[in-house]
Amino acid sequence: MKKIKYLLPILLMAIVMLSACGKSDVEGEWKVQEAVDRGSQSNHYFFDKDGTYYHTEGESVVFEEGKYEVKGNTIKIKSKNTAVDDSKTINYKLTLSDDKKSFEHEGEKFEKIKKEDEDES
Repeated sequence: MKKIKYLLPILLMAIVMLSACGKSDVEGEWKVQEAVDRGSQSNHYFFDKDGTYYHTEGESVVFEEGKYEVKGNTIKIKSKNTAVDDSKTINYKLTLSDDKKSFEHEGEKFEKIKKEDEDES
């Protein structure tokens, strides 16, 4: 019985630490690579480490924002579409590629921007 008392807190800490690891895989900026040549038509997702995100389209106008959760290769999105109707909550899933460097959404492929790429911009 005493062993269980000691193992439970350790197990809970391990679960919390592992769940936080998933967010770091997606944390940062993702963009449609073909959009580089489209200028103001760029399309970006920004995932923060606190579990919030926002999605911009066009001239950096926030199209939607909300919360996200990572489970395996899936990013679960719960957001409000600020461009259309922010009173409705939208839920959808983004599936990461096996290497976790890209995902597709509405026919466009988003790729994670490496830190070095951000510094060059």
